[in-house]
Formats: sequence, structure tokens, C-alpha cells
Amino acid sequence: MTATLEHTLEQLFVQNNNDQTTATVGYDCKLIVGEDQIEIGCHRAILQARSPVLSDIIVRQSSTAYADDASILKIYFPDDDAEAMSAIVQYCYTNTISTRQISTPQLADNLLLAVKNFGLDRDPLGILCKNILAAL
Repeated sequence: MTATLEHTLEQLFVQNNNDQTTATVGYDCKLIVGEDQIEIGCHRAILQARSPVLSDIIVRQSSTAYADDASILKIYFPDDDAEAMSAIVQYCYTNTISTRQISTPQLADNLLLAVKNFGLDRDPLGILCKNILAAL
């Protein structure tokens, strides 16, 4: 069975964010999110390809926001919700999101706000968020 690109990217995302022993292998960007500074490992190229807003942020900060390890770009989103941001990043990798992930009206609202902020509101994810909020 041949793996799809979306499946391969999903596995890459899951590996980089769930396996603490290899979490620093492969990605070149960390999103530091919320008051608790939750770290989400990801790849600049994937975020840039999916979101024009994230692309602009990455380009602007790529020369100033490096961690001690100069190969990993750290971008801070102190006012964003970590669960919503994780869902956005997962969507960027897989082009899908499970409605089970959006478990509360607050999360759906936070996700919709993030979708708008990152220029994805006309994307199917934005439509899904609006539909979930309408149903709640």
C-alpha cells in the first residue's frame, strides 16, 4: 500500500510532537503558544505553503527569532490558544481535522479566531469551524 502525502506529513507531525526522544529531529520551527508556552514543532515550508500570514511571520522573524540552536526558529504566540494552534498546524500538515478534536464551544471559537488570523477562513477549515459553532 502506498502512503499518501497527507498520511506521510501527518506521521511527521505526530512524531515531532509526541515522541519526546526524537522531538527535535526534523523540524526547523517551534511555535511557542499561550501563557504556558506550549511548544509545537513544525516545518517552516509547510506552514508557509499553507498560510500566507504564517509565511509573512516566518519571513519577518527568520533573522531575529532563533533559539540557541540557530537552525530552529522560535515564534511566540502568547495570546493564542495552544489547542487551537495545534489543530491549525495539524490541518496545515494533513488537510483534515477531526470534529472530535473540537470538543467545546470555546475551542471552536478559539480555532475560528486562529483560522481568521492566519488567513485560512476561506479554507475548508474555516467553513468547518463556522458550521461547528452554528451547531453548538
